[in-house]
Amino acid sequence: MTQKSQQTIMPLQVLTKRASDFAAYVKAKNLSNSIYTEAEEVAAAVDSHVAKFHSELLVYHGITGGKGAAKLIALVVMVVCLLMAASASMISNALSISLQERIKQMGMLSSIGATKGKNALAYI
Repeated sequence: MTQKSQQTIMPLQVLTKRASDFAAYVKAKNLSNSIYTEAEEVAAAVDSHVAKFHSELLVYHGITGGKGAAKLIALVVMVVCLLMAASASMISNALSISLQERIKQMGMLSSIGATKGKNALAYI
C-alpha cells in the first residue's frame, strides 16, 4: 500500500467466527478506485481473499472498478432513445399541423372557385 492509502484507511474491525472465517469492515476517509487493489493487498497480507464489496454504495462515491461503465452506458443509451422519441414526435406534430393548414388553404381556394389544377399550382 502507498503512504497516502495507509493514511486514509481507518482501523479494521474484525469479527472472528472461526479461525479461517472472518469479516473485515473498513471505514475510509478519501475513497478512490485504488480501494480494490488495496483490499487485495490487505487480504493477501492476512492470507485471505476479498469476497465482495458494497459496490452500490461505492458507485455513489464515483468508484466503479470497471463494473459501473455498463450501467452508465445503459443510462446514456436510454436518455438518447428518449430524446430521439421526443424529437420524432415533435417533428411529426409540426408536419401534421403544416398539412392541416395546407388542407384548409386548399379548401378556401376551392370555395372561391379554383379548379384542382389551379389549386395544385398554388403549392408548387
